[in-house]
Amino acid sequence: MVTFILIILNLLIFMGIKLVSRQNSGVEDWVHANLVLTPGKSPWWTYLTYAFLHGGIPHVLFNMLALFVFGPDIEDRLGKIGFTLLYLAGAVGAGIAHTYLSHAPVVGASGAIATVIGAFLVFFPFVRIKTLVFFFIIGFFYITAWWYIALAMVLDLVGFARSNSSVAYGAHMGGYAFGILVAMALLWLKI
Repeated sequence: MVTFILIILNLLIFMGIKLVSRQNSGVEDWVHANLVLTPGKSPWWTYLTYAFLHGGIPHVLFNMLALFVFGPDIEDRLGKIGFTLLYLAGAVGAGIAHTYLSHAPVVGASGAIATVIGAFLVFFPFVRIKTLVFFFIIGFFYITAWWYIALAMVLDLVGFARSNSSVAYGAHMGGYAFGILVAMALLWLKI
């Protein structure tokens, strides 16, 4: 339930900003100045607000697809409150990681979602995920979660090493690490 509320909230915020900015061009400037996380310049609350903003339609749709795939199982495992806290703390943790690794402004839920994916890796490493593949063969294949997530992590590391992209790879890596650590701590404490 919380997963779907987060998806709807992200989509509504994205559409709302786009619609209102058509009427008033100053809205995007206000959003950038007050809600986007710009390392070393932004107010403290932007460590959370940036995670509810997105740069374009593909950005918001792919993030929400990832949340739809991985969120419900983690929400079932942690409960509504635990999942909400993980997601929000993951957004903050990923934002902090981004500020240490980049000076570029950042928007998007991918750091928080990477936290959820990191927790998924710990809790459900052998679950098979149905995946559309466009590599030599086009089709749906089932891939074990740990392979799927490990590949995503490697791609993020390669992207970070290249560092010529607008993708917030530091936020992704910080999110994965935070989710893995929290999930391992919960297992160790038997919570």
